[in-house]
Amino acid sequence: MSDDLLEARRMVLEALLTTDRQIAEARGDTTALSKLIDQSPRTSNGLAKAMQEQGVSATDLYPRLSEDDAEALVSRQVSVEAGKVASKSLEELVELCQRLKQPAPGTLRNWNVRIKELQTICKVTDVSRCTEEDVRKYRDHMLSTCAGTTTKARIKSIKAMFNVAVEEGWIDENPWNVIVLKRIKASYKKKEVIELEDVDNKVESGVLDKDSELVYWICRLTATHISEASGMAHGDIDLKDNVIHIRPNELRGVKVDNGFRERTLPITPKLRQKIEQLYKPGKKGEHIWRKYYDEKQERWGNKIQWQRKLGISLSVPRNTATTTLRKANINDRVIGVILGHSPNKTTDVYGAVSVEMMKEALSILG
Repeated sequence: MSDDLLEARRMVLEALLTTDRQIAEARGDTTALSKLIDQSPRTSNGLAKAMQEQGVSATDLYPRLSEDDAEALVSRQVSVEAGKVASKSLEELVELCQRLKQPAPGTLRNWNVRIKELQTICKVTDVSRCTEEDVRKYRDHMLSTCAGTTTKARIKSIKAMFNVAVEEGWIDENPWNVIVLKRIKASYKKKEVIELEDVDNKVESGVLDKDSELVYWICRLTATHISEASGMAHGDIDLKDNVIHIRPNELRGVKVDNGFRERTLPITPKLRQKIEQLYKPGKKGEHIWRKYYDEKQERWGNKIQWQRKLGISLSVPRNTATTTLRKANINDRVIGVILGHSPNKTTDVYGAVSVEMMKEALSILG
């Protein structure tokens, strides 16, 4: 390839980048400008030297932006040209966490909301520019507008994202470590225990369609989460071995940070009766109730309507089952295995819980 052709291509690329910068600046899009700056080549005769020779300031280069934003962009370009890790935006932090953790849509929305709050309250746009003073300002604002429990949850969410930034070398220390969460007073509302005898009678009377009814009995008699029960595939209900498998499939994952979420639960006599009455076997691996999958939310069970017909939320069967087992003085290790919870202590050995122990416990539920 000739030198002339190479030079022509270089000029076209520079023209495109210049146009993109002009558009981004006109829109005040500092995130887009930052990404363009990150493409700057490494050089010792870059922006800093040119600004000094020409006697121009950051606001001269970016007249449509605020002084802080303009200086941040100049500082970023100088760092990139020097071969240093450029300061990353908060949006880039969310993108990184998304790539690494592959969160559920609801979790991702929560991250974006928290970052927008941080930007609005503290006027912070870059990860490296978030200071301990900013963190305290965010905490104080949250405490003045919402409950301590909510404040703690939101701070924990942002702190976890900044931990990723530390791990990736974007920052040396996490400024959110300055907050001692246990100092924030939080009151937790005790879950209301709902007795399900009347609800069981409604279900028995046929107010639900057969699919929704079977999901109800699975949640009711195994203490599974609504997403676990409604997201099962054919093969997960094993009447030959008399067990139900809670395991990942194409559209339903299992929390990667919890090795106890994937589990096998025994089928009690009452549940077996309901399964034989309501379950229609299908091709192994295919979802039993694909209609209960919410494509937009990427969640199972959202489309099931129990509130209107039964007067209960989707979480009630699991919560009631848990309370019933505890009232019956079932060992916490057994309850933990049934629910798919991680052990509270390293001395809790869930592997020692047998199927028979679980079956005996679940028989209490009906």
